[in-house]
Amino acid sequence: MSKEQNKNKVPLASHKTIIRLDRNFHIYVHGDRKKIEQGKDEKGKYYKIYFKEES
Repeated sequence: MSKEQNKNKVPLASHKTIIRLDRNFHIYVHGDRKKIEQGKDEKGKYYKIYFKEES
């Protein structure tokens, strides 16, 4: 990963529990928000989500 890509990453605000993306697309966050990374690159804005297992 380049320095430029790493510079664009920011941690998700700790108070945010609903991430509203585009039209009719919401992500509800319950738990450790430190496992969600927000960033921006040449393709646009993004969220990266880390988890141990899917239920």
